[in-house]
Amino acid sequence: MQNNFAKKLIELKLLAERLIEGRNKQNGLFTISHQVLFVLSAKDSVCPKEIIEKLGIAKSNLAIVAKKLLKDGLIVSKKSKENHKEIYYSITKKGEDVLEQKLNQICQLGGENTRPLDEAIALLNSAKENN
Repeated sequence: MQNNFAKKLIELKLLAERLIEGRNKQNGLFTISHQVLFVLSAKDSVCPKEIIEKLGIAKSNLAIVAKKLLKDGLIVSKKSKENHKEIYYSITKKGEDVLEQKLNQICQLGGENTRPLDEAIALLNSAKENN
């Protein structure tokens, strides 16, 4: 069957979304708040545009999530030194701890064998580059 790859890819996406985000993106293992923390954990500071592009969310949704994360002390915001209109977000120690707890919870589901996931990621990255 020629479109077997496409069907498997879509099935993987749907299953991953359901597992990660849950119903209505509220009760999954890795909610949008956790995803924002994950993106912020990779760099010292990240602009909203980069988060929006990385997660594929609306600017208004990021504003709502960021407001709650700021209130909870999981992230901080700071203005750019060059352009005071630009803001950047950074994860706090408390945010790192929350993210680490969540990652450990997810790890308990799959154990230590990441080889199938590594292979799937490599395949998807290859397909993305060839597209």
